[in-house]
Amino acid sequence: LGHTLGAAGAIESVICMLAMLQECLPPNTGCATPDPALTFTPLAQAAKVRVNAVMNNSFGFGGNNSSIIFGRSTGAELG
Repeated sequence: LGHTLGAAGAIESVICMLAMLQECLPPNTGCATPDPALTFTPLAQAAKVRVNAVMNNSFGFGGNNSSIIFGRSTGAELG
């Protein structure tokens, strides 16, 4: 997604929303040998789970950084 430059953040946001809507975590790619210092095991294949929140980090040229968190609504905030 990095080669899309400015659109990468938008594409990643769509992927985040799809993960929540489809209740599926996408796998990590290119991780044949995980770092043994990790306290978790990266996903080798997609996992079907309820996704309540996702975070998208986007880093641009010249120190432009942005993070956005999407969360599932409980309906309580609608009053």
